[in-house]
Amino acid sequence: MGYDRCVAARCAWVLGAIGCAWLLAACGAGGPAGRGADVVRTDSAGIRVIENRVDPAALPALELPAAPIVRIGVVEGSSAQQLFRVTSAVRLSDGRIAVVNSGTNELRYYGPDGVHLRSVGGAGSGPGEYRGLRTAWRLPGDSVLVNDFLEDVLAVYAPDGTLVRSWPIQQIAPFVAPPPVGRLTNGDFVAFTRLVRSRSPDYVGRTDYNGFLIRYGPDGQPGDTLAVDPGGYDYYDRCTPGGGGGGICRIPIPFFPEAYAVAAGERIFYGNSKRFEVLVRDETGALRQIWRWTTATRPVTQADVDRALAAVIALRPDDANRRRQLERWFAETPIPETMPAFSALRLDAAGNLWVEEFRAFMETRSTWAVFAPDGVLLGRVRMPDRFRVLDIGTDYVLGVRTDAMDVEFVELYALPALPVDAAE
Repeated sequence: MGYDRCVAARCAWVLGAIGCAWLLAACGAGGPAGRGADVVRTDSAGIRVIENRVDPAALPALELPAAPIVRIGVVEGSSAQQLFRVTSAVRLSDGRIAVVNSGTNELRYYGPDGVHLRSVGGAGSGPGEYRGLRTAWRLPGDSVLVNDFLEDVLAVYAPDGTLVRSWPIQQIAPFVAPPPVGRLTNGDFVAFTRLVRSRSPDYVGRTDYNGFLIRYGPDGQPGDTLAVDPGGYDYYDRCTPGGGGGGICRIPIPFFPEAYAVAAGERIFYGNSKRFEVLVRDETGALRQIWRWTTATRPVTQADVDRALAAVIALRPDDANRRRQLERWFAETPIPETMPAFSALRLDAAGNLWVEEFRAFMETRSTWAVFAPDGVLLGRVRMPDRFRVLDIGTDYVLGVRTDAMDVEFVELYALPALPVDAAE
């Protein structure tokens, strides 16, 4: 793709999200490895395949500013400013920030300056109370949708924080009521879950999964199964030391592939981290595009395994029986030869897809590859240390950072343009 054509086609899409300076660097014929020219598009049976033949890891990563624009949270002080188990946050159009503080089962509203405005919800089983508040989504008009994953409930709050209504998510199988991963243009929700494809009769050993994309109506009633795609796998064993009797436990080795999904508007994105690709489906579930990128696989070394084992042991360092069990699991379980391809998928407000380069849980800094709405790789963004991304706008990144004492802070960073000369 030539320079002029690339800019004309995509500058409007990413002007706010990443800036035309970054786009010019990505599209310029003189950029690294000719990124704009290294995109191959093919069609087969009505499916467009977009192949980015540039390794994202070879591109310079955009660093966010050292200091956030807004920081919410305190070590000591008002309970409304203290955060505990933040699982979701979204920025509203007027600059307010809605935070799911799952430790208290509250949805908290903070001003553009980070000052607490209002808390709603709370622990309990009555109207507007929750047992497992987990995720928030920004809806048109600054309404906020939240999910209680323990009660399988969705609730909508008006822009001022008033509860409008709540309703149950109907189960698709016993004890399975998957929460949404996005909302379609027509108001339907897309939910994602994984269900067992194969496992041993005694549940010990490898279990393979399929990923299910399911449509929910605005009333929480399940509709069509939009797609079923191969998912990842796990290994399980008896929970008791020595492997005899007791329940079944998932072996906590962080190198097994997993499946991820996200949806917005008229598109649904699904990725199996066995491969460096994402499937793009329309609102009916039909496969329309496959986005791929070229990158070197990252081998799992013995040092990686040792670090992962040490990190898991450190969660309960005084439990000698657990330590022996973990050591046996890590020694006997087949471990993949290479790391998974990625760790998460997110969509920003401009429709760009952000793919987190694989990061095992003992690694504290994430890097994301960013793809334009047409599947072309734009560049990479590296996040601050111990920072987890929760919301990406046209000119900001919102997330939660944990300090060395495990105190949580919700932070908002400006998303600057990548200078042209930084990509040359």
